[in-house]
Amino acid sequence: VEFPEIGSILNAGKPCGLVESVKTGSDLHAPIDGVVTAVNESLQVNPEQINDAPYKTWIFKFKPSNPNDINKLIDAKAYETLLGS
Repeated sequence: VEFPEIGSILNAGKPCGLVESVKTGSDLHAPIDGVVTAVNESLQVNPEQINDAPYKTWIFKFKPSNPNDINKLIDAKAYETLLGS
């Protein structure tokens, strides 16, 4: 897992990190604008946490530039519904 640096500025929809597997790499994209406040260092040792508990494992934390932008996000259930349609 390649994290964004703590303190780096995120721009919505722009790549900010990378998750690699044996066969491929997937960019991480910022869901909304903000500033990175923490990264989950345990993923360096146990990256399988992402697959084992995808709704509980966090990759990085950030403070939104505009707190109201959080209202644009959907939860896991809404995402599953979206995928089903």
